[in-house]
Amino acid sequence: MSREEITRTHLALVVILAALGASPVLSAADASPEGAKPTAESRPPVDPAPGAQAAPAEAKSPEPAPPAGAGTPSGPAAVDAAPAQAQPAETKPLEPVTGAFGMTLGTRFEPSLVEKVLSEKPKRYRVADGSERQGTLYRVEPKSPDPNFNSYTVATTEDGIIYNIGGEFSATDRISKCGVTKKIAAALTKKHGKPRGMGTIGEWYAYTDPTAAGYRGIRLYATRCKRGIYSISYEDATLTRGPLPKPATPDGEPAPRKRVTITGPQRSPKLEPAPESDQSSGVAATPKPVASPAPAAAPESVKSPAPAPAPAPAPAPATDPNQPPAAK
Repeated sequence: MSREEITRTHLALVVILAALGASPVLSAADASPEGAKPTAESRPPVDPAPGAQAAPAEAKSPEPAPPAGAGTPSGPAAVDAAPAQAQPAETKPLEPVTGAFGMTLGTRFEPSLVEKVLSEKPKRYRVADGSERQGTLYRVEPKSPDPNFNSYTVATTEDGIIYNIGGEFSATDRISKCGVTKKIAAALTKKHGKPRGMGTIGEWYAYTDPTAAGYRGIRLYATRCKRGIYSISYEDATLTRGPLPKPATPDGEPAPRKRVTITGPQRSPKLEPAPESDQSSGVAATPKPVASPAPAAAPESVKSPAPAPAPAPAPAPATDPNQPPAAK
């Protein structure tokens, strides 16, 4: 075969392949007038040659599924997936009433507990049965003073046990300190809860420790705060009067209340008047007895007395046969 015939044959094959769209000589970029790649819609799909592996399409591979038993995702993605549940704020537990100014209720007073003992004098107090005992009242300088107070006291029982700790402030210039007392009350409320008692405009505040067997609490007196005078008192009455009594049965349960019934005096029954028909006949009518109210306890049945026997007729006098009969 000559070279011209080979060239003609080759050109014929090229024309045939170009018509079929699978020409190995002309690429897709050469076929486009601007040299850009045709879109997928304009280009028909081409079946791969036998034995050749098809090229994968430009698509994202599917993400692997999470393993079984895996928890919820964490991090920013978890926040976008599901909003976090709002947790309630933790409430701080209330503090019990134990003391103040570096001193503790219920402990024995020693001069080493304070910076200095300024004075002492007898102080009477009452116990549970109402009798009086004699303790001691100390004026001291504490080791842990409070800038809101300038005078401090400690009251002890006859055994030397601290049952009251007090603080007082007295301004020399007589300027109102009601704003200071309100701040003190707010601090006490934060530590010991809402006051159990309070003045109408904040003249006084009372805080009670619910964990105590009797009264143990704090009283803030501010009735003279406009003149620059106020005071505070920490007291444990269980050290003087003892715990509050609680009536209880032997089993430990509260004794039930007794029900008392009050009854008035009983009146005697009234007799009803006799009907007119009996009075007109001239026969005395016996009054009908009126049934009296039944008593609470039924008495034993009383038998009626037996009727008296009728009197026997008098015997006739005996006649003498020797006497003549009486004239008629």
